[in-house]
Amino acid sequence: MTRSRDRDDRGRARNARPRDAAGRPLPHGAPGVERVPEDLVLSPADAVTEAQRLLDSGLPFNAHEILEGAWKDAGDDTRDLWRALAQLAVGLTHAQRGNARGAVALLRRGAEGVRLWRVLDVAVPAGLDLDGLVAHTDALADDVERDGAGTVTATRLAPRLRGTRAPGSLIAARPRAGSHPPGSPTPPHDVRDSGPSPGPPWGRAPPPRVPPRTLTVAARPTSRSWPRALLREARSLPTLALLGLIAVVGVPLVILLTPENHVEVFGQDVGVGARVPPLTLSGPAQIAQLGNAEFDLTTVQVWGPIRPRLSIGPLKRPADNGPVLGPHTVDGAGDAVRDLGEGFVTWYLWGAAGIVLVALLGSGLMATARLLLALRRTRTRRYRPVHWDDLAGPIGRMTVVAVTASVLLWAGAGVAALHGTLTGLGRVTSLTDLVGAATVTPSPVGPAVTGVAGAVIGDSRAARIGGPPLRQDDGTVTDEDRACGRSTDSTAAELARLRGEDVLNLACAGAGVATGLRGPQLREGVTVDPQVGRLKQVRNLQWVVVAVGPNDLAWSDFLLYCYGLATCDDRLSDGEFESRLAGFARDVGALFTDLDTLPGRPRVVVTLSYDPFPARFDPTCADMRGPAGTPGLDQAKLDLLAERNRRLNDVLADGAARFGFSTAAPALAPLCDPDRDRMPPDIMGLATPDPFHPTAVGSLRIAASAATALAGPRPTGTP
Repeated sequence: MTRSRDRDDRGRARNARPRDAAGRPLPHGAPGVERVPEDLVLSPADAVTEAQRLLDSGLPFNAHEILEGAWKDAGDDTRDLWRALAQLAVGLTHAQRGNARGAVALLRRGAEGVRLWRVLDVAVPAGLDLDGLVAHTDALADDVERDGAGTVTATRLAPRLRGTRAPGSLIAARPRAGSHPPGSPTPPHDVRDSGPSPGPPWGRAPPPRVPPRTLTVAARPTSRSWPRALLREARSLPTLALLGLIAVVGVPLVILLTPENHVEVFGQDVGVGARVPPLTLSGPAQIAQLGNAEFDLTTVQVWGPIRPRLSIGPLKRPADNGPVLGPHTVDGAGDAVRDLGEGFVTWYLWGAAGIVLVALLGSGLMATARLLLALRRTRTRRYRPVHWDDLAGPIGRMTVVAVTASVLLWAGAGVAALHGTLTGLGRVTSLTDLVGAATVTPSPVGPAVTGVAGAVIGDSRAARIGGPPLRQDDGTVTDEDRACGRSTDSTAAELARLRGEDVLNLACAGAGVATGLRGPQLREGVTVDPQVGRLKQVRNLQWVVVAVGPNDLAWSDFLLYCYGLATCDDRLSDGEFESRLAGFARDVGALFTDLDTLPGRPRVVVTLSYDPFPARFDPTCADMRGPAGTPGLDQAKLDLLAERNRRLNDVLADGAARFGFSTAAPALAPLCDPDRDRMPPDIMGLATPDPFHPTAVGSLRIAASAATALAGPRPTGTP
């Protein structure tokens, strides 16, 4: 037999099945607690009073029905509040039933709804104590999530809606079972004007009284709930995104911006820091020498993002030359390792302060994003703008998590870096073990020279190959001058005319640092002595101008490569350039050390390399189109050559600054450049026997830039 569905007087369906104290349906005919009439209408004050009575009686489900009725009957300004209170009552019902997951979800949803409603400029109705209610609910949700719903007492399920319990208020030990007495008169359902009473407004007698007990609303247990809240915040999406941002961006940024800490090791000034980590789990430390020359220090392998970087400036040779020139075990090796370790620790501590700052800044940015997102959500849900106080707790916990995680990450990376560094440096007994062996400075060679104020050393640009040959008084040309391509309008000759002094020209075409300046050079069957060795024989030398670089990098190879192929920025040529630049940086360091220790400490001017090409490609320029049958140059190739020339000059300029040398940057007009001052071209083109070398006008401009540097104040650098 099918039971007909119960309906009210208007024919609307309703559920008349009896329910137990927790609101669970019982079989038809079974005794249960009295139900709240569906058409009951109460004033806000009476609704709160009755809901409190039901909560105290252990009937949170019935209290939910009272609050739900108030929600449906409320105006627009308080509807959201009553809905949140009804959700709180449902959460209490789930806790009473033992459903921990449902209890936590509804309790937190209701508490959040109360918080959001509080930002509205609306008076709190019926004397509700919303602060105390939210505090009680948050604490209860934390306890249920941690310990389960089975440990919740009846007292915890009866929060104070109006704060402190009024005198004489009672708590029922157990909810009264039973149903509405049959045959009782129909209760009045509109009691808006009735005052609060200890019994139900629809005529139900109050539940049996028990001796009064004092109810204490549970405050938020900071020591218990705070760690749980932190753990919950650590799993939230905004916090996880912030931690990922700190790990991927923040740590490399701190490493990049934290300045090096300088220590003295083996008599040398060494800057200790860290390299920007590549995307690998482990890797070697790094040594940087003069400009952009960087080398992996394979003796030091480190796990993690912090990989030490040693920046070694101009080498200062000790009196015995031992630690620099060979792998000699010295008494100070242990001290050197300790000094490097202490220098790294100092840098690391500065970096720790930086990572905390990054975590705070990142938290601020993420807090702003969370606040903006909350504002957007409130607009879409027709709330008024959310207040900062509603997010202060989560944002504070997010900040604590971010700072703590950042410090732990930095600490772990620091321990791994320090262990790898000290382990690797334990095998270092000299500076040579760090940077490799250096060759011995050239010995003085040739006859003593007197009566000259300055000298020019370098390559074909300084010798001015292609110019009128340099002749002796009898009109002959020596084998060395002919082989080296020295001309009458070389840099040395022009400087002599500009300064009115005798200048020695030692420059030779094809010379590089290792072959020509610091070592002998074989040129067209003539062996030319090292130019530095010749300098050491000059008495009372006042200044030296040096022009070097392109031959060490075999610059002509890269030019031919770019002219002859459709593209010249492939990995093969780039790797070759990097290798040659690194070797050049080592050689320049040794050369500048030789010049810095010349007798009398003469003034040194380093001439930078000029770029023979303009910044913009001109397809009408024959020197850019290249020889017939070749792809020639284009804009991309010009940019590549300019960038490589800039990096060459970076090595020269950085080395000069470290040693206290001056630099001269000659401003030569590039190829195919319109005549800027009605002078002949500064650079020889492809149609000449010696392309890309300075003309007589270009040589004069180079000499003028060097003369200007010599006339200026002497810079101060690392001695």
